Amino acid sequence: PHTHKHTPTDPYLLAPRSKSKIGALTEMRQMVVGARNLHRSLSWLDAAGNPPLDLGTRYLVDQTTATLVVGHAEVTVVAATDRSYATVTNPLRPVFELSGATLPSNETIIVVFVPRREQRSGLLHPLIIHELGHAANKRHNLVARVLATEPGRKELLAVTGEARKNAEASAKGTAGADELAAVAEDVAARFVAWIEEAVCDAIAAHILGPTYLYSFMAIVGTSDIDAAGDEHPATRQRIRLLLTQLDGLGWHDVLAHAAPNIDEWFREAARNAPGHADPDVACCEAALDCLYREIVDVVVDHLDGLVFHARDFDPIREEIGGLLTLGIPPCQTVTRAPIGRAAIILGSWLFAVGAQGGDLDALAVAADVPELSLLLPKALQDAAMLEAWEAQS
Repeated sequence: PHTHKHTPTDPYLLAPRSKSKIGALTEMRQMVVGARNLHRSLSWLDAAGNPPLDLGTRYLVDQTTATLVVGHAEVTVVAATDRSYATVTNPLRPVFELSGATLPSNETIIVVFVPRREQRSGLLHPLIIHELGHAANKRHNLVARVLATEPGRKELLAVTGEARKNAEASAKGTAGADELAAVAEDVAARFVAWIEEAVCDAIAAHILGPTYLYSFMAIVGTSDIDAAGDEHPATRQRIRLLLTQLDGLGWHDVLAHAAPNIDEWFREAARNAPGHADPDVACCEAALDCLYREIVDVVVDHLDGLVFHARDFDPIREEIGGLLTLGIPPCQTVTRAPIGRAAIILGSWLFAVGAQGGDLDALAVAADVPELSLLLPKALQDAAMLEAWEAQS
């Protein structure tokens, strides 16, 4: 019988030496990553043609983006299976640049990822506004504006100086200048990322009021609220900053009266802050607290009047609750005045929390109250139509 010698076609088996084999493995891994990124990008195209969000929420996202980022931005919301809420701005720009093509400098494309399990949970969609804050920062350099203030420059220098001192003490004088500089750079990058998160939290809180705090805590309230990372400050600190901002906008009594047990839990979480064992984390946290006023000032200036105050909600709070109780989408008052989208979502949150008993468990299940799955999207949609009608009148 004839025998045929098998010729391998696998690039790894064909590689003549170990260095070449390593190169072949690296190339194959890059191809796998490229294929995964391609599949992920295809989901963006699917979402553009078949949006995962209801029409009312899409109106809210588009109109907020036009004010917050830029009027001609293109926003695609993707229901993701393996991610939390996240944002990518101009994700394909590097691809176009590699191909020799260029996008217009004023072109802004935003992809927002929403967990697939929550795409129908309208009460959690306010978290998208936080994500749009990242796009606003990329477009308008909001963090740079915070750091350009005198307190901002002072705190950044303090953070990097403390990091150098801590690294030198840890190395017992053996650390070189390059090593100390690298440590300071890493800590500075963490501090800048934390400021960006605080800016995005402030944007969402000023646009939506307590709605954002409820949405935020419904997602992260059961996690380790003292864990701090390279990208995010500890949840406890974020709660503290959010409550301070909301109290400044007059929301203290609304939070206390609407759901006293939940409000007490928020404030208890904000107060009980253990000391961090990592001195660099402790330094960044203290510096971020010191920049509270500068962060708020930059955000309010950027929003240019798009701020939701308690005084805007108090006169219509009971009316919104009454309409929801009757199964009517709350988009218009009895005097036929349009109800703002921020008031609609907050009224829906308070209705859902009250319907579930108003305790801590209510916060966890409020987003799935069945009545709101139809009423809230319809109310947001009709409110957008009414606003457009009023603008044309």
